[in-house]
Amino acid sequence: MEEGVVTQIRDNETASGVDVENFFKWNQITVKQVDGTWAEYVHIQAETEK
Repeated sequence: MEEGVVTQIRDNETASGVDVENFFKWNQITVKQVDGTWAEYVHIQAETEK
């Protein structure tokens, strides 16, 4: 892990579960690292039992 600057935060998504249809619907933080690379951290909500 490198130091970096947060360039984007998405926290309004409600998709949950690891499914290809949710690929761009997860909450995320995007970081530009000091070495010039990018890191994206995603949060996939656990599906709740119904």
